[in-house]
Amino acid sequence: MVEGAVEFYVNGVWTRGGPGTVQMLPAGATHSVRVPEGTAKLLYVTIGPPYDGLARELALYASGNVTAAGVVEIAYRHGLKLEGET
Repeated sequence: MVEGAVEFYVNGVWTRGGPGTVQMLPAGATHSVRVPEGTAKLLYVTIGPPYDGLARELALYASGNVTAAGVVEIAYRHGLKLEGET
């Protein structure tokens, strides 16, 4: 976490983090991040498949060329399963 506050979802549990928080994920962990209010800046570091290809495709999302449904499709294409609260 760089600034702001987020909530991390890991294997069915939501926890809150602020600046300086580091969230490690075991391989295969079900996970998500949400910003409960305002804005936040996060730094993500991922290594290897499926995240290398996923990150390249999600870069399209930042340019405004992909819908939320498109993000789901991209995730499935890289073997990721989406779940948790919306």
